[in-house]
Amino acid sequence: MEKWIMSIVGVVILTALFELFMVEGETKKYIKGILSVIVIIVIISPLPNLLKKDYSADVFNQEIYDERVYKKDDGFLYRLARAKYDEAETSLVHVLKEKGLDNVEITINIHLNGDIVEISNVVVSIENAVISENLKNININEMICDTVAQAVQIPRHKVIIYGEIY
Repeated sequence: MEKWIMSIVGVVILTALFELFMVEGETKKYIKGILSVIVIIVIISPLPNLLKKDYSADVFNQEIYDERVYKKDDGFLYRLARAKYDEAETSLVHVLKEKGLDNVEITINIHLNGDIVEISNVVVSIENAVISENLKNININEMICDTVAQAVQIPRHKVIIYGEIY
């Protein structure tokens, strides 16, 4: 590919130089025509090689795909999932704040299970939490468990609550 581009650039530069130094006349037309044909030949020269190859749209064909070359990057998958669940943590804090529970800290613990990212558990710290007046007679732990479990679609037993509200 690099040789092809360099040959195109070379022929174009030679053509420009010939045009600069050629004297006006009848032969200039013929030389320009010949140089144009040479430029076209140089541009289309890689086509026969491309047409001989059998291209497949299947990128993961056994002949092309080699597992030793293309490896799954677990670190990238984990960082991507971590970013997603960091946003979910922030969203949950806002949801609980709207329900009347402020200064809650939420940590979603995840792990990779093969190719799948799974939530190990969700830790909710209510040590510094402040509750609004309308939550005084409500079981806060039940409300937190239900809200978190529903938001991240996990069973309630994976929601761990630390701290007490006084």
